[in-house]
Amino acid sequence: MALSMDSILKLSTSRKLLILIAILFVMAGLYFYSIFMPQHEELNGLRAELNKLVLQVNENKKVTKDLAKFRKQREELNAELKDALNQLPNEKEIPEILKNISSLGRESNLDFLLFRPKPEDPQQFYAKVPIELTVVGSYHNTGIFFDKMSKLPRIINIVDFSMSRAGDKDAKGKGEAEVLVKTSCLANTYRFLEKKGEEKKSEQKTGKKEEASEYSYNPTGKADPFSPFIKLSSARESRNVALTPLQKYDISQLKLVAIIASPEGNIALVEDALGKGYFLKKGTGVGKNDGKVVKILKDRVIIEESYRDILGQPKTNEISLVLHRVEEGGES
Repeated sequence: MALSMDSILKLSTSRKLLILIAILFVMAGLYFYSIFMPQHEELNGLRAELNKLVLQVNENKKVTKDLAKFRKQREELNAELKDALNQLPNEKEIPEILKNISSLGRESNLDFLLFRPKPEDPQQFYAKVPIELTVVGSYHNTGIFFDKMSKLPRIINIVDFSMSRAGDKDAKGKGEAEVLVKTSCLANTYRFLEKKGEEKKSEQKTGKKEEASEYSYNPTGKADPFSPFIKLSSARESRNVALTPLQKYDISQLKLVAIIASPEGNIALVEDALGKGYFLKKGTGVGKNDGKVVKILKDRVIIEESYRDILGQPKTNEISLVLHRVEEGGES
């Protein structure tokens, strides 16, 4: 129901005071719950976010101080990795390694009873190449043989090692005064798994196809076919200011419930869907689309929104919130 100054002035002084006190209490309550409390909660949220960012900055500063140390460690690890990869022979070098092992055995005066490479055991980026060895010779010469193997530039691990005294058949031709031993073991060497030629060719073909299919569109001087005919203004985003609670609503979510006439200008009271009230004055920002109150009449509030058309020209759109009057006998 609309109020006027004439009807208020005709009331008694006590009633005027009561109305004034009631209005002050209502305005204070509305200010507290609609403006102060949301902004207070928003301020607390911003403080918590600031503390979180400060902690992240401090952690990043600690990392920055040790950045040179981490880079040095990375270089050392890369060098160690390169050395380790150099100790992994490729497929072409495996026969040469087998030949070296056989030559070391003959140089150490050992007889090979068994020299049998076994099938490879592929891993992630390398393959294990096991070799079964059985040699006969003196204990001293056997030690020299394994010592020479340990000095090879490639990685060779000796596992499943067993040693026993050689029989008469194994010891034939070695002399009765020298004690011969029979040594059996499994020598594991490793090779680096290289990509096959077919895989490399397929990767190269895929890369060429991607380069051939790549197309760059230059929109300079061309109209965007996907741009809407009505484009809302983005002035609010460029200002980077905090939004009031009223600017977080769509105008369609607000309901005009009262208009108070005063010499300084009419004041409108609106409510949201939950019944929370807000006061509107001329110039008050309202709505998500940068709207402003331009007029408050006796029965409606006119809000003006700004947008840009397809040509980028600034345009305005007026939206009215109409007051629904309550008369005797029901709602109009």
